[in-house]
Amino acid sequence: MFYFNAGFTSPLFAVWGANAAYQFSPTSYIQAGAFTVNPNTNVLSGYDFGYERIAGALVMTEIGTKTDYSITAYPGRVSLTGFVNTADHDDNFKTI
Repeated sequence: MFYFNAGFTSPLFAVWGANAAYQFSPTSYIQAGAFTVNPNTNVLSGYDFGYERIAGALVMTEIGTKTDYSITAYPGRVSLTGFVNTADHDDNFKTI
């Protein structure tokens, strides 16, 4: 979903980025991250540092709640994630 909607680089390839998280309580948290958007990263081989073309940044934020077996008999996780992509990218549904 992130690949089509957010312009996220394939998870098989590394990109520059950072992530920070804060846990309000044992069950609630918030986290945010910023990652580079590198068009055509899929044609590179391995870590070709210096060859990637950084076209923008993908900024993601998530807030959620999670439980485990020490809190409840049926643990779960619910989160809300939002993103902004500063790079221009093709609409995959119009260019297929």
